[in-house]
Amino acid sequence: MKTFLYPLLLPPLSCLLLIGCGEKKPSGDNGAAATESASENPTASNESGEPSEGKPRVPGTPVCLTPPPGFEKAPHFPGWMMESSDSTILVTDLAGAPFREVVKGFSKAQAAEKGMLILSSLEMKVGTRQGLLLHVSQMARGTDYLKWILIFGDEAHTSLVVATFPKAVEEQFSDVLKNAVLSTEWAAMGNADLFEGLTFTFEEAGDLRIATRIGNSVVLSRKGVYPDKSPGA
Repeated sequence: MKTFLYPLLLPPLSCLLLIGCGEKKPSGDNGAAATESASENPTASNESGEPSEGKPRVPGTPVCLTPPPGFEKAPHFPGWMMESSDSTILVTDLAGAPFREVVKGFSKAQAAEKGMLILSSLEMKVGTRQGLLLHVSQMARGTDYLKWILIFGDEAHTSLVVATFPKAVEEQFSDVLKNAVLSTEWAAMGNADLFEGLTFTFEEAGDLRIATRIGNSVVLSRKGVYPDKSPGA
């Protein structure tokens, strides 16, 4: 069994649960471009609703990006992984979560409470959507990890792309994973199946209704609303 570090980002958005596990199996043209000057930040994502040729969409999300060579689709979370380098790219889609609320959970103070140090922060654009690119470090289980985190969205929808890798392989993987994160594009999902890419399916029963999907989990609630803020929920 090999342990991987990847963030699971669930509302409340200020609560970042950062350690996860994955089981070990037996043996260019960037859509999001960031610059140092806010006045030079271009709108570079494909807003046609169709991803660029050769750029796969992550199942269950509107996020398309180009994974680095050697990365394979992850079996336990939406994204890609490379076991040999202990590196991952995780995509989290938060339907109904306003961008401005999500980024509040990534302040330096909030990050520090979760054992993260924000090394750099850069406002940018992913197409017409607001974006924030973070470079983050974190110690977990005796290993120093680095992350490139892209948060982007609007008033109704936010997506996150998180690339994580050990500091020991920074020279080899930091720029490669940063470029992968910055290749992110948004593509309309249309009538995509809620269970797209999942290894299970089910039907609603009783008073429980499907509320949303977060990563490889499907959330049910009595009113089909998540989070349910009504009294007694």
